[in-house]
Order: sequence, then C-alpha cells, then structure tokens
Amino acid sequence: MRLNMDITVNSQMYVDLEDGRTLVINIGIEGIIMDVHSDDENGEEEEHTVEMMFSEWADWITDIKNDLNEIRRRDEKNGLYLEHEDIAN
Repeated sequence: MRLNMDITVNSQMYVDLEDGRTLVINIGIEGIIMDVHSDDENGEEEEHTVEMMFSEWADWITDIKNDLNEIRRRDEKNGLYLEHEDIAN
C-alpha cells in the first residue's frame, strides 16, 4: 500500500490500495470525505463516497465505545473474557 500525505485542513491524501482501487481522503474545515475509485468489469470508473462532519465522527466514536462497554458488561455477567483487558478503553 502506498500513501501520499500532506495533512492540513482542506487537503487530500491518495492511497493506492494496489488492487485496482484508490482511496481519496479529503479533509475539509467541517469534516472528512472519503472516495473509493475503481474500474468495474466493463472498464467503467466507479466511485463510492462516505462523508461525515467532525461532530458526526465524534458521535459515532462515542457510540462505538458505549456499545463496546455494553458488550463487556454483558460478557462479564456471563463469565466471559474476564482475563482480557477492557477493549473499549
């Protein structure tokens, strides 16, 4: 995998995934946009996009941590994984 990075606000990073796809990460003043470019079976270019504002990323990360904490509590109640470190922290 090759990376081309110069990270500042309003910048782009290109990642050649070396499987015919390129991931383009755009960092803007309000959020992050990620595009995946690839060729389909007919040689036509396909593009798929995910975008979220920074506040949405923070909400998503917080929700994931809460979900992991709930899974840990459930597993501890059922006697599972007591010997492992807290995966949510």
